[in-house]
Amino acid sequence: MNNWFLAAGVLTTFIAVAHSVVGEWMIFRHPLWRQRQAQSDAAGRFLMRRSGILWATWHVTTVFGLLHAAFLIELGHGAIALSLVRGGVAALAIGFGLAGLLVGVATKGRHPGGLGLLLASGLVGLGLYA
Repeated sequence: MNNWFLAAGVLTTFIAVAHSVVGEWMIFRHPLWRQRQAQSDAAGRFLMRRSGILWATWHVTTVFGLLHAAFLIELGHGAIALSLVRGGVAALAIGFGLAGLLVGVATKGRHPGGLGLLLASGLVGLGLYA
């Protein structure tokens, strides 16, 4: 059992679920989003035509986050031999870290997702050497 991977899996689950729930609440169900879609100017028409793919893309990241979380939890329980997937797990740690840095830089540190992704990266990295 690897508690670092378990912690990373739980954190990644939280990040993924929060991403969808908060995104729906603050962005897609927000009155300004709906008002902007209803406008007849060029920007409103652009948004209206693409709102479905924006919504789907938003939630695709949640699906990928939950899949990564499930993998980490299985890895933490020992259901998957780390020796078989070490390179992929290292890539996952690097990916979480780069994503966290990207979010941090893009939002000047104001988005909590960046910190969560950096923390997940660190937990996965610790799990590799536990």
